[in-house]
Amino acid sequence: MADRGVSEVIGFVLIFSLITLSVGTVYVVGFGGLQDARDAEQLTNVERAFDVLADNIDDIATHDAPNRATEFRLYEADITVGEPTRFTVDVDNGTGTTSYSVNSYPIVYEAQTSPTTIRYVNGAVIRQDRNGERFIDEPSFVFRADAVGDTAIIPIIQTRSQGEQTVGGTGTVLVRTNSVLAESLGTHNDDGTTYDVEITVETTERRAGLWEEVLNRELDAAYGVTPCSTSGGTVTCSPFTVDRVYVTTTRIDVSIDS
Repeated sequence: MADRGVSEVIGFVLIFSLITLSVGTVYVVGFGGLQDARDAEQLTNVERAFDVLADNIDDIATHDAPNRATEFRLYEADITVGEPTRFTVDVDNGTGTTSYSVNSYPIVYEAQTSPTTIRYVNGAVIRQDRNGERFIDEPSFVFRADAVGDTAIIPIIQTRSQGEQTVGGTGTVLVRTNSVLAESLGTHNDDGTTYDVEITVETTERRAGLWEEVLNRELDAAYGVTPCSTSGGTVTCSPFTVDRVYVTTTRIDVSIDS
């Protein structure tokens, strides 16, 4: 009888230990998986908000909307107007060069609990995380070759802020964008003249390769050239020739309201 009692106690201890180990394993692995799934869904929501932001700014830049407001949900994150990326376009008509150069201050969402950032700059949305960087929305440059010749359409969107702005934590914020100035910097029509166009993007060394890749891909698809190269944080696209080039700029003030 005593041996049977001892066996029952040992059996109970073993079963209890097995249950405790199983629960602990499920908690550690399962809870971590739930957190990862939650974080991924939150960032997906932020990407959708940046898609809306890009559409809203496009309404201002191309459809003459006076202003727009975009709602962002912060998930232990900061949203700020960051350090500028400089875009320069040089157009040579054979008798002289006209240069257009603008600083575009990105709207940046930066997670506090991970290395992920998402930013809007000049029509593009870029996500940066442990796996590198990629365009969620590509820049709105248009390079086209058709029966009437080669055309380059290069819009420059200058988002900017009055002073430093950062809102962090959790909750909802509004990113307000207001049109300040929209003008055509240069419209060169088909009058028998061709134009040599050079593009320069000054950004961080980490993002320069991303801009080089997208510009070379688009220029190659349109004109069969890959003129862009990177040195440090600067992308330079050596002159390529087109029949028509349109350069526009839109200046937009950005404010962040919590």
